[in-house]
Amino acid sequence: MQFEVTESDNISSMFISRLGLNANFYLDGQRVGGYGTLRRERVIRPWNRPHMASFPGVRLAPGSHTLVIELDGMVSHYTGLGRIFLGPEDDLLRFFNQRMFVQNTMALVSSGLCIAGFIGLLLIWSQLNYNKSILCLILIISLMGIWMSGFSTHEFPFDQKEYARFMYLIHFVMLGLMYQLILLCRPTPPKRDGILLWTFVVTLLIPVAISDIVTLLRLMLIETAIFASATIPFLYHCLKQGRFSFEVVSATFLFLLDLGHITNDYIVLTTASRFEEALVGQYMGLILLSYAGFYLTLNFIEAFDIRNKNNLHLKSELEKNELQLKQQYEKLASIERARFQQEERETLMADMHDGIGSQLVSTVAALRVKPMDQQEVVAVLQHCIDDLRLTIDSLEPTHQDILTLLGNFRYRIEPRLKMMGIQLKWGVNDIPDLAYLNPRSSLQFLRIVQEAFANIVKHSQCREIGLKVAFTGNHIEVRIQDDGVGSEGTVASTGKGLKNMNRRAEQMGLKFTAGNRTDKQGFEVVIVLPVTQ
Repeated sequence: MQFEVTESDNISSMFISRLGLNANFYLDGQRVGGYGTLRRERVIRPWNRPHMASFPGVRLAPGSHTLVIELDGMVSHYTGLGRIFLGPEDDLLRFFNQRMFVQNTMALVSSGLCIAGFIGLLLIWSQLNYNKSILCLILIISLMGIWMSGFSTHEFPFDQKEYARFMYLIHFVMLGLMYQLILLCRPTPPKRDGILLWTFVVTLLIPVAISDIVTLLRLMLIETAIFASATIPFLYHCLKQGRFSFEVVSATFLFLLDLGHITNDYIVLTTASRFEEALVGQYMGLILLSYAGFYLTLNFIEAFDIRNKNNLHLKSELEKNELQLKQQYEKLASIERARFQQEERETLMADMHDGIGSQLVSTVAALRVKPMDQQEVVAVLQHCIDDLRLTIDSLEPTHQDILTLLGNFRYRIEPRLKMMGIQLKWGVNDIPDLAYLNPRSSLQFLRIVQEAFANIVKHSQCREIGLKVAFTGNHIEVRIQDDGVGSEGTVASTGKGLKNMNRRAEQMGLKFTAGNRTDKQGFEVVIVLPVTQ
């Protein structure tokens, strides 16, 4: 190529928008630059980069000059030459940097982002119970990163043709994985999944069997179109069911984008007039990463909605179960109360039968054998009435309140003591209720107190009886004392009564002691009740 340089021209450099494969540049017979050898060996020329060379000297001298460019053209490959610009180095360097950013730097950025996306998705995948859809997306992005590296490769690792066939094989695999992603997320399965998958497996053999690069590119166009059209049944099912499937719609969009970029790049690489135009394929990595981010975002939102729905469902089920448990508890509590009341009735009936009943039966039997005087009959009846009143007191709602039980007992016993000339001294303090007392145990406690008073009245010859109730922290102490003759006059006659009182206390888990007083003459009975049992 010959060109003329005038006095006003400032030509010091040469800029070529795209140069395919190895080349040498000669100006007026002197080599001014180049890449690789022209022996059709390993290609070291980056095929997707612009080229810039500086001429010897500050600027070309006026006159006629000859520029020769030798290219290592290979059959069935994209060897080509873009437009050649001659001019000042500063101006051409600006164009060169812009072109490098578009053709090479963006490919490096896309490849690096694919690697970062691959690592990030791998971490997410390990936290999502190894989800198959995420794994499929990871494989697609990793293969896209390898594909992107081809746009900025400075030296091919093996023969140029074999490297190109390897890259096309990667792209075929990516197409299959993209379709597999739809199969994993399909709303309803189409009828010919198996045929489509076998078609995909067969097409994987194409890059192995065909060595012509242009033919492979054409076949890749055809297969991309086939896969794009294969998404139509999925779109039809989505529309028919009135459901929006992001996976189906977005995958169809990706197939169409892939078809568009392959078509554009095929035309650019095979048409001389468009060879210098930028390739679109180097931006597919960014598009795929955007898709992955959007896909994960939608999955996160869907998972969040599912979690909220599950929480609401669990809350509803929990409230329902709580209501059922509450009803069951109330029913069981009602049954337990009825059973307890029945047991109490049976126990009280048995106590009344053994106490009042046996007393009345034995009195009737004694009257049949030997008449009793009026005083003896009155005493027997009085004892029966006292026992009946104790039973009634124990059935009161206040059976857990010791002071109330003792107050009712005092109300009945004190007038009788006064008639006998015995003074009752009453000393009580505030004490807590005993939650473990039930009507039966309350009745047993009152019978111990009643038995103690009965023994004192019968045998102690006392003039004074005292009852004291004290709270000692963990225990309640009930102390009954008299100023009578003490155990000397009562041991023989009250042995049975003491045994009965001691037996009742043991049944209730109480501590019971009886004996002479230590402070002065008399007898005392001490009943110790624990606060909790």
